Amino acid sequence: MSDIASADLAPLIDKLSPGARNPVLRYWRAVFNLGIRRGYLIKNPVEGLDFERRKRKEVETLTAAQVKKMLEAALVDDLQLLPFLVLGLFCGVRPDGELQKIEWRDFDLTPNAEPELGR
Repeated sequence: MSDIASADLAPLIDKLSPGARNPVLRYWRAVFNLGIRRGYLIKNPVEGLDFERRKRKEVETLTAAQVKKMLEAALVDDLQLLPFLVLGLFCGVRPDGELQKIEWRDFDLTPNAEPELGR
């Protein structure tokens, strides 16, 4: 770990899209910071790399009528889409992250079930 330099990481990160680059850099930065705290290295090599500047998109809000149409369409045409919509629209689960990873086995629908933390 102590021999890794920014120049070693740059070719790896340059192959990534801007959307993938920043999360990888954040993970690497955390790992190398842990290495610094543990005394394995003195400087974080991620400091020599640039995060991608991305323009923030305007937050879009759906109207109640749009949500109603989406739910009704899912009920009629694509019932398997309904849980995805409900969790995304009403539970605040991010569609580009956690929501795509949720599986039915993650839910316990038995009455009075205790939530299992840390899954």
